[in-house]
Amino acid sequence: MTEPDKSNIWMELKLCLGLLTRLPVSADSSVPPSLMARSSRWFPVVGVLVGLLSACALFLCLLAGLPNTVAALIAIGLSILLTGALHEDGLADVADGFGGGASREAKLDIMRDSRVGAYGVLALILTVGLKAALLVALLNRGGGAAALAMVVAASTSRLTPVLLMNRLPMARGDGMAVNAGRPDDASVRIACGLALASLLVLTGWQAMLVTIIAVLAACSAIGAFARRQIGGQTGDVLGAGQQVTEICVLIGLVAVGP
Repeated sequence: MTEPDKSNIWMELKLCLGLLTRLPVSADSSVPPSLMARSSRWFPVVGVLVGLLSACALFLCLLAGLPNTVAALIAIGLSILLTGALHEDGLADVADGFGGGASREAKLDIMRDSRVGAYGVLALILTVGLKAALLVALLNRGGGAAALAMVVAASTSRLTPVLLMNRLPMARGDGMAVNAGRPDDASVRIACGLALASLLVLTGWQAMLVTIIAVLAACSAIGAFARRQIGGQTGDVLGAGQQVTEICVLIGLVAVGP
């Protein structure tokens, strides 16, 4: 690999970190959509980092003797802090827009509104509650099982935005999704490979298979729903897709064990 290639990869990684997390990285925000789209192939890597840091918080809580429920909520809280609630914000906006808008235009207007409505609040409560309950179920099998599940769910769920960006048209002519561009098939294949690589930490083929099915099912469902509701994807839809996929992966891993 040449020095320019290494430099480009590092620039793409910094773009992903700057977009998906609140970690202190110096990334140029005025980049062309083509570069931002190509950098999306590293989304699963960012997910691994977020998952690892959250898993570390989980272990520290367990070492401190905190109850499983408290440890799970603290780990989830750290993941939200690390990402600046980016994906949760998208989920809330999608819940408000799809639930409260009577027309495509009304749904898009509601999703752009910075205020959070009843649908959004309930979606966030259910999401955090489900994640906590699933992590507690995994913690009952051991801290290692919960930590592995957090890393895998964080990584594979960030494949969903890449797939949605590639497959769905943009629902509006401006916004985050437009600025992010559309990743090409090569970038999607790399993202898929990186997400699949994270499955190697799992202990059984059943867990790997269930995770793959969960990602594909969640991505397909969100994609079809967004196309029907607003004709395509927005940045909020991408965030909602990540959240739904993460929960589906955790449900699958609770069902078969990591």
